[in-house]
Amino acid sequence: MPTVTSKVGFKVLMDRNVLINEIFVRATQVPGEPDLTGVRIVSMHLDFMIIEKAGSVGAEQFFIRYDDIVAVDIAADQVPILS
Repeated sequence: MPTVTSKVGFKVLMDRNVLINEIFVRATQVPGEPDLTGVRIVSMHLDFMIIEKAGSVGAEQFFIRYDDIVAVDIAADQVPILS
């Protein structure tokens, strides 16, 4: 399972519009939330990024602090090749 947890890696995923299977974050106050499966990165900022559910056109957007991200799961065929 490929993982990406650096800002550079997130930037590559955003620039290439990669579908992320799941983003794993530290525990939240609401069990099972947020559901961060099937998402794309919309924008990146100094301390956080904004993601949205694939196909939702902004309906479900989440702000995620980089420090709270534990791991990211992307399909092997979606792993960008850096050249």
